[in-house]
Amino acid sequence: MTKTIIKKQSKKAFKADVDHSNGRWVRNFNDQLIRTVAMNAMDNDQRDLNTILNADIDDLTGGDDDSKANEVDNLLAELNGMIGLRSVKDYVADLVEQIRVEQLLEDKLPESNRPTYHMVFAGAPGTGKTTVARIIAKLFYNLGILPKDTVSEVSRADLVGRYVGQTEAQTSTAIRNAMGGVLFVDEAYQLTQVNSENDFGKQAVETFITELENNRDKFVAIFAGYTDEMNQFLEANPGLRSRVPLTLEFEDYTPEEIAEIVVAIVKKDWTFNDGLLKSIVVNKYKQLPDAERSNGRWARNFADKLIAQHKLWLGEHPDTEEVTAISDDLLFDSMSWE
Repeated sequence: MTKTIIKKQSKKAFKADVDHSNGRWVRNFNDQLIRTVAMNAMDNDQRDLNTILNADIDDLTGGDDDSKANEVDNLLAELNGMIGLRSVKDYVADLVEQIRVEQLLEDKLPESNRPTYHMVFAGAPGTGKTTVARIIAKLFYNLGILPKDTVSEVSRADLVGRYVGQTEAQTSTAIRNAMGGVLFVDEAYQLTQVNSENDFGKQAVETFITELENNRDKFVAIFAGYTDEMNQFLEANPGLRSRVPLTLEFEDYTPEEIAEIVVAIVKKDWTFNDGLLKSIVVNKYKQLPDAERSNGRWARNFADKLIAQHKLWLGEHPDTEEVTAISDDLLFDSMSWE
């Protein structure tokens, strides 16, 4: 192991860490490195215990640069494999490329240009916001933006208390628990929608304002909700827009995309007439009132009902040989489901 490698990796690990306890951090890092060497030596009785290998450093810091770069590509492929979400996919790909360029020019860029990655996910429910948040957490981890790939999900009920001082404490706890990873605030607009002097939602936002700035390099906050409501949320406090600069718009799925989702879910374990099912789902979803178009949630519920109905049919026909084959008759019956 060269001194250059350990210097580079320890510097990167220190910058990514949320503790920054100086000498204590160095001692803990060295202790963890020694334990890593010992654990790796157990798997190879031929190695020299007095020599720290590059592989030991990679194990301690979450993998070598090449493996992390490959994982970033795999995660982008996973995102691109999702149905729909064209603008989201393009935005995330551009963001990843921007981060890679910034890291390449890190030594040349001024410290004041350090970017902020807090963001808004705007769109209707069922459009994949939680799934994308988890992918972004893993992307940021493998890009070295965050030391963890975790997502902590909270809502108004987790942040807003019932009496003075409780909201600030609950919000601070939620942020502290998410440190190092992503904090996903679902339906964040509910923090500012209640127009009452006795509501403490605004205190939660004010607590966020401070933490979003002071700890912007220690965690990433994602505020999610309907597009119009999230615009109102950002306008509720003059400090929010500057601290949450990124917005990803999650479009509603088209009827054709809903059909693709249904087919993908059912196809995991069952066989059926793909073309017939797609046609039925497209027609059913087109006829739904706007208020009932819950995107991916509708697709999942429809797929679950189709599978459940097929299992009921199997209960009435126990001698069926092709138990995984869903009949066209059942697919036609689904056209009349409420």
